[in-house]
Amino acid sequence: MIEIRPLNNHEEALEVCLRANDYFQLVSGKAVTLANIKKIFTAVPPTKTLQDKFIFGIYDCGKLVGLMDVIKNYPENATWWLGLFLIAEESRGKGLGKLAHQQLIQYSKSEGAKAIQLGVVEKNFKAVPFWKDLGYTTKQIQITDEQQIKVMELLI
Repeated sequence: MIEIRPLNNHEEALEVCLRANDYFQLVSGKAVTLANIKKIFTAVPPTKTLQDKFIFGIYDCGKLVGLMDVIKNYPENATWWLGLFLIAEESRGKGLGKLAHQQLIQYSKSEGAKAIQLGVVEKNFKAVPFWKDLGYTTKQIQITDEQQIKVMELLI
């Protein structure tokens, strides 16, 4: 049984991120560190506060298998930004991400959300089909100094 619930423990978050370290290697070329985890828990856009941020653990039968980093009402009101969505390597391919995403939709709708947006880095080839299968469409392409990001959106 999949459940999402608030995650406040940096060490637990690090442990699950280490089991999804391929993502960090892909995006930054480096292994995840406790400093990365602390940034996940504290980074917010300039117009937002920590009260707008949710870190959810994704649990399968009580075991932490992933996490989500979400900002409510960003980049605009009634839109939630899904900044990070990770499933541990050993738990992928079992439909857990889809089930956790469904719970995020239910929760965000109950809080007034009308859409969820996210960004997929160009190098993350497996992510785009996953998000498309969940109904996301490409809204725009952003180019940073380091990489290209596909911004995707799901109306809920």
